[in-house]
Amino acid sequence: MPSTLLRISVGEDGFNTLHNLASLRNRDLETVAAEVLRAALRDLPLDGRYVVITGDELDRLEGILSGGSILNSIDLFRKVERLAGITFNNVRFEFTPGQLEELQSRADRLGLTVEELCRRTVAKMQELFFTHLGVGAHV
Repeated sequence: MPSTLLRISVGEDGFNTLHNLASLRNRDLETVAAEVLRAALRDLPLDGRYVVITGDELDRLEGILSGGSILNSIDLFRKVERLAGITFNNVRFEFTPGQLEELQSRADRLGLTVEELCRRTVAKMQELFFTHLGVGAHV
């Protein structure tokens, strides 16, 4: 597709951001502005909804999710989903943030990871499963 010349207006903050970016890249302002616009259009969802997380906020989010750098939206979704619950033997247990904090607190008190605490709990649940049903454990 051929290029089209487009004239746009940006505020002073936007201009300063583009100017600083051009200086950092040692490139001319118009080229950098065009690259930024192309990248934004490529990544902008069709419904126009998006969230920008940068700098300290991104570092804190990656620390909370404790899975390394967030690579893309799918990676972020998977890390949040992993944080929001635990899956054992194809059964998913969903937790609120408060419940997850309580799990972490209990695991810390016992000198375990949350995963180790959950494995112990699931093993105990498996032992007690038939007892709660009112049948012998050796069925």
